[in-house]
Amino acid sequence: MAGCSKKPAQDSTPATQAAEIDSATQTAAEIDSAETDSVTDTLTDMRDGKKYRTAVIGGKRWMAENLNYYTERSGCYKKIDSNCDKYGRLYAWDAAKKACPSGYHLASDKDWDDLVATIGGKARYVVKGIDTNRIWEGTGKKLKAKSGWNDFCRVDGREDCKNGNGTDDYGFSALPGGCTHFNCKIGEDGVWWTSSGRDRTIYNRSDYFYEGDISELGYSVRCVADNP
Repeated sequence: MAGCSKKPAQDSTPATQAAEIDSATQTAAEIDSAETDSVTDTLTDMRDGKKYRTAVIGGKRWMAENLNYYTERSGCYKKIDSNCDKYGRLYAWDAAKKACPSGYHLASDKDWDDLVATIGGKARYVVKGIDTNRIWEGTGKKLKAKSGWNDFCRVDGREDCKNGNGTDDYGFSALPGGCTHFNCKIGEDGVWWTSSGRDRTIYNRSDYFYEGDISELGYSVRCVADNP
């Protein structure tokens, strides 16, 4: 999957591979461990200088934005740079596993399960071929950002369209970055990797949160702090 932005210049300082949090009094140890500034809750990825909001949910600190760090086998939706700026990059799974800054890791199945449990998700099981996946009712809306999701209309032109946005009750601010599947669209579908190669999905047409298991596509990445 081709990237749509030039690879950033490499910084030769020891902090290159570290993530730091905005603070006027940080020590080198704090930078290395990616401790979060309790006032701004902002993570600065020292590899490229990009800043990300964070949120503590269920005792874990999550990046509250999709990762937008250049790696091989990552790119912007439809190869449009502005899509990366708003929705983050889409990563192949092998790239996603190594994309998070030091002190953070690609969200695991347990991280996602704990997130859903915290917001009161009620799981039910759906059989798809030889696989059994879970759907959590009522959780997608709580995780969605309050804006950025397209309305859903079953028939074009109908006036009774459903608002695709959520309530963002926990500050997770899920955005629909799309994916590289032909039927996956920006503004409508948000799909995130887990470290096991499965995925978690939210649609504009539903308030559910879905589990999947395809590892050959390009999806969004959320990182979780190793030590929140």
